[in-house]
Amino acid sequence: MIYDRRWYWQYTLSYYGEAQLDRKVRKELSRTYEVFSITGLEQIESRDGLVRIPHLADCKHIKLVRVKRRGRNGRAGRIY
Repeated sequence: MIYDRRWYWQYTLSYYGEAQLDRKVRKELSRTYEVFSITGLEQIESRDGLVRIPHLADCKHIKLVRVKRRGRNGRAGRIY
């Protein structure tokens, strides 16, 4: 958890494995980035919402893709 100088919560940064990634998002990532495998997941939770950044890699490259939740219903969001 990250706080400002007055100890007000700003955001929480978490790291997870591929298993914690939403199944629909994982399927879309696999379809969009066929040559890359998912190596991990970074999650940033703030007052503005929840952003997930899957880490994708192949034998020579690393790619970070932002996945933002659409609304408060918790459904998988768009891949940027």
